Amino acid sequence: KKYEETVQLKMEKMLELKRDLAKGNEIIIRFGNDLEKCKSDLQKYQQELAKSREKMKTKDQIATKQERILQEKERELANLQKENAEINSKLEKSSDSFQKLTEQHNEAKDLLKKNEALINYLNHKLTELQNMQPQQPRILNGNMTLDSSSSTTTNHFRPTSFLVFYFETIYFSRKEKIRFLLL
Repeated sequence: KKYEETVQLKMEKMLELKRDLAKGNEIIIRFGNDLEKCKSDLQKYQQELAKSREKMKTKDQIATKQERILQEKERELANLQKENAEINSKLEKSSDSFQKLTEQHNEAKDLLKKNEALINYLNHKLTELQNMQPQQPRILNGNMTLDSSSSTTTNHFRPTSFLVFYFETIYFSRKEKIRFLLL
């Protein structure tokens, strides 16, 4: 009986060990499956990481290129601003020059009007003088002379007398000076 009890105890222990072994195998199989799943997930994550690194590299290249382009554009902008400042300076100088030339033009127009009025006045006076004299004017060597061949010596003009009108406009330091010479 003792032998049977010992055998039975050993059998129960063996059955228990077999059950524990089966449970251990199930756990190993489960861990194996979990390990395979983890390996699969790890491969997916590694692929995603590689894709992310590639994207990061591409984005870095794009960012570097954009930074270079931005620097070039900033240099171009600085050059354009410099050119703009130079052009504005030239425009201001041209505007000043134009204003001075306009003033000079207006002064010249005023002087021309004054000169025309003076010429008209002098022509009028000359006509009056000629009307007072019976002599006929004629031009000799670019000078206006009075012909006295038809007049006598009683006339107050001698045959050799002549009238010269000399008109000259001279500019000195933006001032005008008009000289008249009557001989």
